[in-house]
Amino acid sequence: MDDDKVKTESNLEVSVKKNIRKRHLGSLLIIAGILIIAIPIVGKFITNKKQQDMLESFYLELENRDMTQADANNNLDEVLAWGADSGNQEEIVVNAENIEQGQPKSTTIKKMPKTIGTIFIDKINIKLPIADGVNLETLKFAVGHMTESASLGDVGNAVLAGHRSHTFGTFFNRLDELDVGDFIVIQKGDGTKVNYEVYEKLFVKPNDTSVLNGSSEHRVLTLITCHPEINPDSRLIIHAVSKGE
Repeated sequence: MDDDKVKTESNLEVSVKKNIRKRHLGSLLIIAGILIIAIPIVGKFITNKKQQDMLESFYLELENRDMTQADANNNLDEVLAWGADSGNQEEIVVNAENIEQGQPKSTTIKKMPKTIGTIFIDKINIKLPIADGVNLETLKFAVGHMTESASLGDVGNAVLAGHRSHTFGTFFNRLDELDVGDFIVIQKGDGTKVNYEVYEKLFVKPNDTSVLNGSSEHRVLTLITCHPEINPDSRLIIHAVSKGE
């Protein structure tokens, strides 16, 4: 009798242990099922969050870029308007050779802008120094490089601005004579030269900042000046791309 009782208790204990193992196994299966369902959901949530953060960063960058372009464009508009005024023509240095030699004819400005390169356009007999900035002082002496744009010769859009002097052949006075297929050479500060070919000639309103947009693949050069020469209300835009691209 005692043996039967012991046997029964033993069987009961085994049964209890089996039930516990089954419950544990069931719980593990449930947890595994939840994880299988949850992991893709959590992963998707994380991915969506990262994508959202990237988009927000991208749009913020675009907004900041647009604001920077707008500010630079407004500043350029004021400077070009100053240069278009007949009363200011004598303030514009007319001898590029003297500029490069550090001997400006004008005595109104004592500090010379630093030359970062030279622009050559054989068709209209241009050889002019390039300096950083499109402020009033720089454009009196040189063609100005918009510092918010790409560096000379780099991938992107390097923007240069110059006065439409009323004196024939001075600064960008003859820029309107350029046509698609004409060539422009930029010599950088280290002496290397980049050859560009004109692919577009535009006349736009001063508030059109689309001409400042960059390129992620090509080395683009943009030249900007007033149009027409007298009483300008627009801008003349020359777009060129590095030869071979």
